[in-house]
Amino acid sequence: MKVVAVTCTLLLLQLVGAQYGEEPDETAPYSVTRMGQDYQERVYQPAKWVCHDNPKNSYSSSSQRKSFFALFRYITGSNEQKEEMPMTSPVTMLAQTQPDGSKRYQMCFYLPEANQAAPPAPTNKGVYIEERPAHTVLTRTFGGYAMRESVWESQAKILKESLQAAGETGVDFSSFYSAGYDSPMKLTDRRNEVWYVKEN
Repeated sequence: MKVVAVTCTLLLLQLVGAQYGEEPDETAPYSVTRMGQDYQERVYQPAKWVCHDNPKNSYSSSSQRKSFFALFRYITGSNEQKEEMPMTSPVTMLAQTQPDGSKRYQMCFYLPEANQAAPPAPTNKGVYIEERPAHTVLTRTFGGYAMRESVWESQAKILKESLQAAGETGVDFSSFYSAGYDSPMKLTDRRNEVWYVKEN
């Protein structure tokens, strides 16, 4: 099983790297409204994202690959218009604690500006378009490869403690977003973020 996982990961690296190189073409726009000691407050305007929910509610490598490939197929033509779209950043993963204590994981790609008004409908099961309203996030940026859930959770914990120490109010700590900005082929100066949403 480990060999299969490694093979799939290498295939993913080659596929994404061959088509898109090191840098995505477009990044979800935002405005920085405030700087904290080790975090940033941003406002994102309403935007559409293409998303896939993890059917196993798991952060495992196999589950992440399933979501990633479902979304990757969408932007490479698995949609009603058979339209290809450029890779964007960030790729976000929502980790949301449910009332019963379980977790929901949702992976999303930001849709390019050219497709924001009328994105083509997905044809693959489980892929859907989500329209996120304007929202404020408090975010922490860190580098390196973040491949394990424990890395994201530790960074989210650091951010949560910083926000609480700074007296930030109205923050939803029941869930957080992980956000990756770089192709797997980029080896240095990688950009990763964790976000908490600030409630209106």
